[in-house]
Amino acid sequence: MKFSANGTHFAVIDVKGDGNCLWNSLVESKWVNFTPDIIRENVFRQIDSRLNNGGPAKRDIYQVYRALHNNGSTESIQSYMERQRLPGQWATDLDITFFSMVMNIDVTSYSNHANGIHVFSAQNVLISLLRLECR
Repeated sequence: MKFSANGTHFAVIDVKGDGNCLWNSLVESKWVNFTPDIIRENVFRQIDSRLNNGGPAKRDIYQVYRALHNNGSTESIQSYMERQRLPGQWATDLDITFFSMVMNIDVTSYSNHANGIHVFSAQNVLISLLRLECR
């Protein structure tokens, strides 16, 4: 199935909704050449590394986590990542944003259950967070 939205053309690839659907769909991209399990682990390993190395990357990750993780949650980022590393865990906008940050790739997602098309761009997320900080 193919469709267009906002001047962009899409080919819909049906991916089984088994909790691994984000990672399974990412391997369909011509930009990603890994298995779903390897992508998932590499993304969280890179985020861990950036958190441990400190500096601006650590600050950016914490800001993204606070902005995109469920409001009011007291779950630590380490606990969240430990849980999300497990096969079968449904991905969230945060996982897609982490992927975008690590791989430096914008991700366009379409959902018939949410608000249609959404583009996840690490650069745009960080710019938006900086604008909020400056207010």
